[in-house]
Amino acid sequence: MRVEIVIEDGLIVPFLATIVVISAFYLFSRNFEWLNFSILISFWKTQSKLVQDQKDAYKNSSTFNANKKSRGDLDKSEIGGGIMSYPVGSVLPNFNNSLLDVASASCNGGSRCSSPVMFYGKGGSPKNQSKPLFLRNLDDPESIPSLTSSPRKVHLRWSISPHMILMIKKWNDPESTKILDVVASWLISEYESVKVVVEESTFKELPKFVPLEKSLLDRIDFIICIGGDGTLLHASSLFSKRIPPIIAFNMGSLGFLTPFEIPTFREDIKSLMNGDLFVTHRMRLSCKILTAKELEKDLGVNSDSEEEEEDSGTQVLNEVVIDRGSHPYLTNLRCYCDNHLVTTVQADGLIVASATGSTAYSLSSGGSLVHPLIPGILFTPICPHSLSFRPVLLPASTILRIQVPSDSRCSAWVSFDGRNRQELQPGDSVLIRCSRYTIPAVSRTNETAEWFMKLAEIFHWNVRAHQKPFPVSRNPEAEHFASKN
Repeated sequence: MRVEIVIEDGLIVPFLATIVVISAFYLFSRNFEWLNFSILISFWKTQSKLVQDQKDAYKNSSTFNANKKSRGDLDKSEIGGGIMSYPVGSVLPNFNNSLLDVASASCNGGSRCSSPVMFYGKGGSPKNQSKPLFLRNLDDPESIPSLTSSPRKVHLRWSISPHMILMIKKWNDPESTKILDVVASWLISEYESVKVVVEESTFKELPKFVPLEKSLLDRIDFIICIGGDGTLLHASSLFSKRIPPIIAFNMGSLGFLTPFEIPTFREDIKSLMNGDLFVTHRMRLSCKILTAKELEKDLGVNSDSEEEEEDSGTQVLNEVVIDRGSHPYLTNLRCYCDNHLVTTVQADGLIVASATGSTAYSLSSGGSLVHPLIPGILFTPICPHSLSFRPVLLPASTILRIQVPSDSRCSAWVSFDGRNRQELQPGDSVLIRCSRYTIPAVSRTNETAEWFMKLAEIFHWNVRAHQKPFPVSRNPEAEHFASKN
């Protein structure tokens, strides 16, 4: 039996080239024990599966506009020049090498990961804008960069030196104004290409710097906060979508979110510019108020375009608080988890917090301490009218809807990170989900070490005098035996 292989003229060269490459790999594998042909085939199968998973992720992803049918239709400003985020468990795309060098901690024991990670890319940002890159997991240098999870150590690197820096200070604080002037003047003298941008209120006091305009938000390379935790929350509220890295200097009361000190600002900023610091991605919550009429039309809950719904919402770093306000009655709130009624809250109110917010209002209401790298939503009642109503931690994929029942005795009030307090009439709801726009907070060392250090220093977590040892001459076993006899 004779078998003929027919190859079209235009495919002869590619076919021969493929044969040569396969033969070369085969011969190469015979000379090296660590590389064999079965590994190569397994690698090809794995890559094919990843490509298919990537295509499925695009189809179901809320990261990009549903009206854009292909990667080529994406606007360049969405690819680079800012933080990019991807849906939970998705595989990171290549974008024709638009991501210069992306790598983070690898998943433990799995090929898919469970927590959203954001990074900067090359893309179509302004010519002189810097692009920070998050390098490989330092604990596992061989980790695969395209598969990411909650990183333990993520280094910050710049492909181009930063040149536009936003400085935010503590509101109505003359001392912060003086410190900002000193830091900004030093930055400009130390780095000639740097431009310092300040808010409008600060510009009135220090007109020698560039005033902040809405058109400049996408061009900011990183943010310097001078103040307390409230200053960092204010910086978060300025960016409804992607936000650049934030380095926070403590001039507040507690400073749980501000790990750097003013006396060492020169060394710390130099380390940041040189890429010697770490970055922790702190998850935010995306919140949107739905009126009773909108809910009747089923807007915002089952919308096909989750991206548009999330982008139109309010970004919250700490918590959303729904309370009874000045009314003397209990607050009645129906809580829906993924459109399923799970419970009715009868209490003074309810706190829905991020992991970062677990050390704020939620903690004082009996909520758990949660590490900021754990993706989840804290569900904490305020003075519930039930002893069995305990706080719970929900997965990051959960979509919460908190509704004031139409038969409620009174309205409720909602606030976002202590701001934008609004009244909720009976029938109104608040839609809460994990945001895809996290905050890259700059830290000096490993985030876990700093977190435990802050717990001990600020909250005196598990701080007590050490139990004294027995005297050296004392024998507890002999004393116990003598007491029985």
